[in-house]
Amino acid sequence: SKDLQQKVDNSIYVTVQRRLKDYEMLAFGCRRAGKIRDEGRAYYSIGVLYDNIKKFKKSIEYYEKFLQVCKSISDSHG
Repeated sequence: SKDLQQKVDNSIYVTVQRRLKDYEMLAFGCRRAGKIRDEGRAYYSIGVLYDNIKKFKKSIEYYEKFLQVCKSISDSHG
């Protein structure tokens, strides 16, 4: 039913928002600790989460951050 679908959509949205906060904190912590590769992975994960909720501009923004990190450590594989 439409009601059930809305509850599922809301639940997914809340879960994604929580994970976004977690990955943002992870990226920040990794940056401060000098763990550049892990910072990049956090950006990639954030990009995937935004992709999943169809926020494509935000998704691209974080994929680009991921690519910048890869370039800064000469990682061509990700």
